[in-house]
Amino acid sequence: MKNTYNLFTQLDELNYGPQSDDRILRLSKVISLTGISESTIRRLEERDLFPPRRQLTERAVGWLQSEILAWINTRGLTDEKYPPWTRDDK
Repeated sequence: MKNTYNLFTQLDELNYGPQSDDRILRLSKVISLTGISESTIRRLEERDLFPPRRQLTERAVGWLQSEILAWINTRGLTDEKYPPWTRDDK
């Protein structure tokens, strides 16, 4: 049987403990988990529709794992034809 590594495997690896054990995720992991591009993440952040990034050092940023997973869980929970994160109105 071929060993497959997919989103569910990644989520299982991340979901290892209580929120006090929250991890910092770097951009590549956030992109991998959400399936959206860096430019879309930035656009959503500008409109306060994505979890805020945390400044780790002068040049490094990251996101809290719990916030990213919570954001993922809210996707698709709207009856709107064009959900807020797809519109240009601010």
